[in-house]
Amino acid sequence: MTNPYLDSRVHFAGGAKNIKRVMAGIDIDTSELMMSRYLSNHGKAVDLVIGHHPEGKALADLSDVMHLQADLLSLYGVPINIAEGLMKVRIGEVSRGVSASNHFKEVDAARLLEMEFYECAHTMRQLSG
Repeated sequence: MTNPYLDSRVHFAGGAKNIKRVMAGIDIDTSELMMSRYLSNHGKAVDLVIGHHPEGKALADLSDVMHLQADLLSLYGVPINIAEGLMKVRIGEVSRGVSASNHFKEVDAARLLEMEFYECAHTMRQLSG
């Protein structure tokens, strides 16, 4: 899997590691990261935490990737000028909404806990071959 999009990141990939148990959620925050560490310390090792919504640099750059949605709408028959006009309003809202966030809180917590952390399953593609 590769993620060439700005809203997807893998943090702290430690190389070859067998992933046997995953904790996944929509909005992963430090409480879920701490729960994962607690479970790992009590015989139920969590090898990877996956969050659907972006954190860190992916969250800071979220509005930049939203332009892809206009392209997707045009593939389904919405004229590109209409799609771009619709997305412009939402992109502005998202940009203003995330600008005041502490983007790296969860990323830094995962790093301190020495945990593998993949976040944002919004935009992905799998390359064949």
